[in-house]
Amino acid sequence: MLEILLLVFFAKKIGKIAEEKGRRPGRFKALLVALWFSGEILGFIIVILLSGTTFIAYLFALFCAAVGAVVSFEIAKSPDIKALLKSYCGFILGWFIPGLGHLLAKATGRQ
Repeated sequence: MLEILLLVFFAKKIGKIAEEKGRRPGRFKALLVALWFSGEILGFIIVILLSGTTFIAYLFALFCAAVGAVVSFEIAKSPDIKALLKSYCGFILGWFIPGLGHLLAKATGRQ
């Protein structure tokens, strides 16, 4: 129950940030909810599959939900959303495909 109250509080806060930037707040509220629940569910599943301990899985699920909330706030605060998403995607894909991060940085002119 406390999670839902916290999520409502964060949704109001991210809505205000989006309105200050001249963006539609509904999209960022939906993004917050989607990243919160997807992080929570995936975090729980990962730990259950690896360890089988439900208490640790619940704690990790809350951590992943918080990471999702932080990412949604960073996207809402960003002046250029497309550049931010490209940098996030490049960072994440760079972990899975060696050298991709370097190629993306070279292509975008960042080094």
